[in-house]
Amino acid sequence: MSLRDALLAKGLVDDKRARRLDREAKAERKAKQGNRARRREEEAAADAAEAARDQERRAQAQADRTTAAQARDLHEHAHRVRRIVLDNRLGGRGPIVFFHRIGTSARIGRLQLPEALARDLRVGRAAIAALPRDGGGWDHHVVGERGARKLLEVAPETLVHWVDDERGTLDPSEVLLPPLGEPSLRPHRVRAPETP
Repeated sequence: MSLRDALLAKGLVDDKRARRLDREAKAERKAKQGNRARRREEEAAADAAEAARDQERRAQAQADRTTAAQARDLHEHAHRVRRIVLDNRLGGRGPIVFFHRIGTSARIGRLQLPEALARDLRVGRAAIAALPRDGGGWDHHVVGERGARKLLEVAPETLVHWVDDERGTLDPSEVLLPPLGEPSLRPHRVRAPETP
């Protein structure tokens, strides 16, 4: 027995009032059903939003991993290039002035080298490599031919001078010119001594 029938049987409500109560109960049931549908839609929208946030977090994590891997590869590459240069460098200062390009710029720098090392640079048995400094600028090192070939494979941009075509460079008539003299800081014009 329904509530309406019970109220009608006891005489607490009349027929008109009972129909109104039925309509109100029906409207409540409909509203609850609508709320369920709306709740399902809201839950579906919340689930979709959560899935989108999850996807975005995964994409961000993947981008972070990629960036970290690229930074690690760049650091390892720089370290490898530095090791090649430092392990194969040749040293010494001497009277021969050897001009070379500075880093990746068009500026010219110079090194003071022994004659044998300058000759090796001229004929391709040595090369000049530029390593970037932490504070900016470049450090230039003379490296042997083996190191130059490795750098050519790994990082050709570090080689600022290397002759890999030796044709004509070993000709004895094409030797390096000796320096013209020692540079002097004396005045260029000297007074003539006074004659008594």
